[in-house]
Amino acid sequence: MEDQIGRFYEDHHRREYLYMVKRIHSAWLELFKGHPEFYSAHFSDLFLELWLAERPIRKTDAFGSMRGLKSPASASKLLDHAIAVGFIEEVDNPKDARSKLVFLNPDMRNRLGVFLDQALTELRRAISKIDQHPK
Repeated sequence: MEDQIGRFYEDHHRREYLYMVKRIHSAWLELFKGHPEFYSAHFSDLFLELWLAERPIRKTDAFGSMRGLKSPASASKLLDHAIAVGFIEEVDNPKDARSKLVFLNPDMRNRLGVFLDQALTELRRAISKIDQHPK
């Protein structure tokens, strides 16, 4: 139940959440081992949006997934870097010759699936610990 200052959880619950987030962040770093530049919210937004899409999306739509960037030029630069490294593939759009489609390469899609499994395991672990010590 909420107390008088709007708090639903105690500090040990919040700590457990933060420990979970730290473990997930470590797994994200491991996912991009050797490429620490991909450890940013912009790339997280991009890669997770492409994983959710399950199919190629227009390159310009991929720019929009990087919500923290105001400049399409900055988004384009980051996306082009992920393409150059090989994590994302780019192909011509068969429905519109003026645009390109982008998607995760199969290896990266698979690696992101493993990362998401790890994140879900961490979530379940944190919930279990929080449930063991209710308020």
